[in-house]
Amino acid sequence: METGSFMDYGMFLQSVMLTAQAEGLATCPQAALGEYPQIVKQSLGYAQDTVLLCGMALGYEDTDAEVNHYRTPREDVTSFTRFFS
Repeated sequence: METGSFMDYGMFLQSVMLTAQAEGLATCPQAALGEYPQIVKQSLGYAQDTVLLCGMALGYEDTDAEVNHYRTPREDVTSFTRFFS
């Protein structure tokens, strides 16, 4: 895979996440798995020459859990975007 295909993977992952949300499921992409691919591959029995970009948790959100109410601050879009007309 070349680096351009990573964008394709990101769009695919977002589509799965949006579809899951529409079906009442919660998701959590886990890019950290891509930082330790050898551990994950060994645990799941994947060949070491395969590429692991990330994983994703999928299930029903526990809306009573305090951790699920945490929201990180977001950078204002104008600080990293330029619009041309």
